[in-house]
Amino acid sequence: MNRMKLLQALTLVIFVASLLSLAAFAMPFFARWSFAALLVVSGYAFLRLEQARRQAACDDRLIQTVSHHRHDWMNDFQVLLGLMKLKKFDSMQPYMDKIKARMHQESCMAKLGSSSLIAYLMSFRADKRPLELEVNVEQEINLAQLNVEKDGVTSLLKETVECFCGCAQGSDGEPNRLSIEIGLEDTDLLLDFVYDGNYREDLLGEAVTAMKKRRNNSRVYIEEEIGQNHVVLTCRFKNAAGRI
Repeated sequence: MNRMKLLQALTLVIFVASLLSLAAFAMPFFARWSFAALLVVSGYAFLRLEQARRQAACDDRLIQTVSHHRHDWMNDFQVLLGLMKLKKFDSMQPYMDKIKARMHQESCMAKLGSSSLIAYLMSFRADKRPLELEVNVEQEINLAQLNVEKDGVTSLLKETVECFCGCAQGSDGEPNRLSIEIGLEDTDLLLDFVYDGNYREDLLGEAVTAMKKRRNNSRVYIEEEIGQNHVVLTCRFKNAAGRI
């Protein structure tokens, strides 16, 4: 990755130098063509290196996500194996129900119909975050089949989660937790955010006000209940289940 960054920096320097030379200096026709060719080649090389860098970053994130999920499943199997060895069969059923519920939630998340949103939710734990995220999908919901702009839903959900991450503060006790419930109420799509933990109330209030202003002319309604160590934020997309 460091080698790629150095190559990118070098191509960028060549690109800028070629551009400045063409703009600032009078030179023979052959020299201008040479600098123009260098400008095109260095610009193309920079773009290709940037694509490669982003792909490498995506690959690394995917590996981290798979590693986290593998770690979780290995822990579950070890717990079940321990219960079997101790012959605590009565304790196995509740644990199996917990695993089944998590599998159902991950299945529902995988069918949300937005690859960007799915990747964001699935990979959230791959990074060090100031809060724990729990996602509950009431039923199978495909955003692409609803009367909503799925990119808008994805953008709002990401912005809200990152807002809570930015306002969260450390605690010596229970970890900060943010739960998201995605569901349909009549014809409306609801995103319910419930946060429990320490946070900067002033920053969160300002962020929510800014979110409302940016969506003042859309079909999105945002309501909040801000209290001490507890926040409820509801984002309602009107007539989402209606047909266009």
